[in-house]
Amino acid sequence: MDFQQILAELVATQTDPHTRARQWKSANQGTVIAHLLPDVPEEIIHASGALPLAVTGVDRGTSLAESHIPSFICSLLRNPLEMALRRELDFIDGMVIPYVCDSTRAFSQVWEANFPDLFNHTLWLPKKVSGDSAKQFLFSEFMRLKKRLEVFLGREITDQSLRHAIGVYNQNRRLLRRLFALRKKGRIPLPYADYLSVVKASMTMPREDHNTLLARLLEGLKEECRPCEKEESVRVFLLGSLGEPHSVLTLFDELGMDVVDDHFYDGTRCFLQDVDEAVDPMEGLVSRQLSKAPLSGFHYQDDRWRQYLLDRVRDGQIEGVVYFPLMYCDPMEFDYPLIKGLLGEMGIPVLFLETDFHSGSLGQVRTRLEAFAEMLREKKDESLPC
Repeated sequence: MDFQQILAELVATQTDPHTRARQWKSANQGTVIAHLLPDVPEEIIHASGALPLAVTGVDRGTSLAESHIPSFICSLLRNPLEMALRRELDFIDGMVIPYVCDSTRAFSQVWEANFPDLFNHTLWLPKKVSGDSAKQFLFSEFMRLKKRLEVFLGREITDQSLRHAIGVYNQNRRLLRRLFALRKKGRIPLPYADYLSVVKASMTMPREDHNTLLARLLEGLKEECRPCEKEESVRVFLLGSLGEPHSVLTLFDELGMDVVDDHFYDGTRCFLQDVDEAVDPMEGLVSRQLSKAPLSGFHYQDDRWRQYLLDRVRDGQIEGVVYFPLMYCDPMEFDYPLIKGLLGEMGIPVLFLETDFHSGSLGQVRTRLEAFAEMLREKKDESLPC
C-alpha cells in the first residue's frame, strides 16, 4: 500500500468512523469503551485491554435524539445519541462522558436512562484548572475510572499496563507532531481537511494501527517534501470545539486560506503534550491534562488564554483567526468577547463562524470566508513596504 492509499484510508474514517472498531471487536472478541470529547484519558481504557473509541458524529439529521433531549443542545451530544438510538453503536460496551458544561452533566443521565446495560461513567473534570486541589481532584477521578473499569472487566489495570499504554500514545503524539510541523512549514501538499481527518482517525482505531499507518504515511510524504508555493494565501488559525463539518473545512484551501494551526478537541490540541514517562503513570496523566491548552467552560486563575493565543499566533505567523463554535455551545459563546479582545490587542482579525455537523448553507459560509480572506489579503498588502 503506497502513501496515497494510506492517506485515502485514513481520510475515509471521516465518513465511516466505526468500521475499524467493529472489526477489532469481532477479531478479538474484545471490549469497546466509547467516550465523548474532550479530555478522557484514553490510556486508562487502553491499559484495561479495552479499545477506546471517541464518538463525535457524522453529517446527518438528529430527529431521534431530539425526541429525548432539547433541539438546542449542541451536536457534540445530539449526534452520539442519534447514532446510538439508530443502533449504529450497538457494538460498544460502555460510554465515558466528561463533564464540561451543564448540558454534558444532564446528558449523562439521559444516556444512562436509555442505555442502562452499558458500562456508563461520568468523568468529573475540575472546573478550576490550577492549584493542588485541582490536581488532587483529577487524580481521584482518574483513579475512580480505573477502579470502575477493573470491576467491569474483572481484571487489574497494573502500572506496567498503564506505562505501556502511555508509551503507545506518546509515540502517536510524536508522529502527529511531525505531520503537523511539516504542514505548518508548508513542506507537504496536504490539504487541511485531510490532515485533520488523519488526526481524527487516531481516535477511532487501535492506536497501534494508527501508529503503523502514520509512520508509513510520513515516509511517503517525506518523498514529496518540498516548499509549497502559497504566495496568495493567508495564514489562519481555527479555534473551536470540533472540526466540523468536513465540507466547510475543505473550503479553506480552496479559498487560499492556509490553516496552519487549530484548537479543536479532535485536532492539534490533543497531541501537543506528552505524558512524562519518568513519573508515576497516573500522576503523569494528571499533569499532562492540567497543562493542556485552555478550554471554554473552565476557569483559569492565571493568564493562560492570553499566553496561549500569543504563542500560537507567533509560532504560526497567524494573520487571522476563525472562531468556530458548534451551534448552541454556550461556553464558547460566553468566551468569545474575551478571545476577540485578546486577539484584538495582538492586531489579529477574527471571524465568528458558528457551525454544526450539518453543512447548512454552504454558499453563505463560502461567501463569509471569501470576504474574510479578502480582508486579510488587503491588510497584508497594506503592511508590505512600498
